[in-house]
Amino acid sequence: MLLSVGAGIASTAGVHLTQAIQTTGGDELWHFETNFRIWSSPTVVDGTVFAGSWNYQLYALNAKTGEGQWVFGTRDRIHSSPQVVDGTVFVGCNDGSLYAVDGETGEEQWRFKTGIQIWSSPTVADDTVFVGSSDDNLYAVDAETGKKQWRFKTNGYVTSSPTVVDGTVFVGSRDHNLYAVDAETGEEQWRFKTDGYVDSSPTVVNGTVFVGCDFSGSKLYAVDAKTGGEQWHFETSDGIRSSPTVDDGTVFVGSDDERLYAVDAGTGEKEWSFKTDGYVDSSPTVADGIVFVGSFYNNLYAVDAETGDKVWRFETNDRVRSSPTVVDGTVFIGSHDGLYAVDAGVAGSSTGSRVRLGTLGHYDAASSNNSSPSSGDSASSSDNSTPSSDDSALSPDDEQPGFGAPVAITGLGSAAYLLNRRHTNE
Repeated sequence: MLLSVGAGIASTAGVHLTQAIQTTGGDELWHFETNFRIWSSPTVVDGTVFAGSWNYQLYALNAKTGEGQWVFGTRDRIHSSPQVVDGTVFVGCNDGSLYAVDGETGEEQWRFKTGIQIWSSPTVADDTVFVGSSDDNLYAVDAETGKKQWRFKTNGYVTSSPTVVDGTVFVGSRDHNLYAVDAETGEEQWRFKTDGYVDSSPTVVNGTVFVGCDFSGSKLYAVDAKTGGEQWHFETSDGIRSSPTVDDGTVFVGSDDERLYAVDAGTGEKEWSFKTDGYVDSSPTVADGIVFVGSFYNNLYAVDAETGDKVWRFETNDRVRSSPTVVDGTVFIGSHDGLYAVDAGVAGSSTGSRVRLGTLGHYDAASSNNSSPSSGDSASSSDNSTPSSDDSALSPDDEQPGFGAPVAITGLGSAAYLLNRRHTNE
């Protein structure tokens, strides 16, 4: 199960580096080739990028150079996005297992077996790992031992990634429901019926749950986190598998109608929409007033968060369903051909509330504890959120998961390489 650490990575993947003059963003810094799809969204912690691939491997790469540090082998594809807490990497796999892997050495610590594929991305809160499975269950697993604490049964695949806020786990199911479940007992608190599959992962901000639905439905919902009552919904012209990001009172979400939307978080009114060149399964990330999002047909976009105008576009060598993570001015994103690091054109890191490592908001590894935030940020004062790291989604067409939301992010320092690959400022 454990492949060689460090050595041997070059035989399965390679890094291409090109020196160039820094411009306004959108320049390639490095590209790690896997020759297999990466739908997993990268997690960046302490200068290391973690991401899974369809080639049955979990990678740890140097965030500045893209060089391999170790690779961990599983028995099937990885769609799930990794969560990193206290030096342990948690990730789901299509072999039905939730893995705990040492973040420094790549050695397996434990594995927990479910009934079938795990496309959901794990969330860690209060020493418990929460993850969904395609066996229709949401699981709570002890983060130290890998022992099951409880499971919650739905009536459909759970490809949505759980969000944990104030002792409640929020998660979607393909049975067309958004669930609120007690994090300690696994008892249902409420369920909210949507118009379609809930592959999107919920984001919780200021007492409101934001989530999209797909297939027979194409709506972004705002739901009261305590009662499960609908506050508003916003309809697009095709399904929503993307997971919403909330920043400064605006919800950003992608749709299969090939658009990125900005919606007022309080009213559900559209602020703007941005047309891409393909499905937007990718979940948006916000940093320094710029929204970053991937589009199915080989593109990563940077869009002005206030106006919806394109700032730049970066073209990959293959399709993009992964979600971007921004750390200290670098965007990390997966493609069907590997992992990219791209100059963001801004100095900051992801700040919007979105599914992460047990909390919402920006993640600071220094203060990371297994608290109950959401996907990757140590909980920030006002926000109360706790999502998971990515949002894996399952496509109703191909029965395979889609994207993921970025996760734990920490400082990298300034990027060591400035490159110039397929930069476009049209």
